[in-house]
Parts: sequence; structure tokens; C-alpha cells
Amino acid sequence: MAKYKQVAEGIVEAAREGNTDPVEAGVKAHKQAEQEIEEAKPMSAEQRQQIRINEWFNSDWSEEIEEQEARAQAERDAAERDRRGGFWCG
Repeated sequence: MAKYKQVAEGIVEAAREGNTDPVEAGVKAHKQAEQEIEEAKPMSAEQRQQIRINEWFNSDWSEEIEEQEARAQAERDAAERDRRGGFWCG
């Protein structure tokens, strides 16, 4: 019930300010206020962990990929040297 009262107050305030669409402005203001309240709440340990996991997963992986490619190339080069090493005719 309090939610509707806050939305109504936002609509009235937007109408007083002379907005062309006070209903939309009031609803937007209420949604923004709800979002700010939600962001101000402390996060649980699970939420913090999930955020850290998402940040890690979405981070820059280029260095790790380059290292993997370099190791794979080194392994291919070593295998080629081993293959050629047994055929010395001198």
C-alpha cells in the first residue's frame, strides 16, 4: 500500500513541476528510488561471492590464452625435435 502512495506522490510532484507525462515521471522516480534503496542494502556473502566470480569470469583472459598458446607451441616444437633427432646420418 505504501508503494502506491509513494507512486501517487511522485505523480503529483511531477504534475506540479509541469512534466508533459507526470504518470511516467512519477513511476520512473519511484523505480529509481526503489533501486537506490535496494543498492543501499548490505549484500549477503553469497551475493558478494557471485559478484567476485562474475568479475573474474568477465575479466581479461588474453594473458592466460597467450601463455597457453606458447606452451602448446613449445610442446609441438619439442615433439618435432624429438621426431627429427633419431635420423642423424653423418
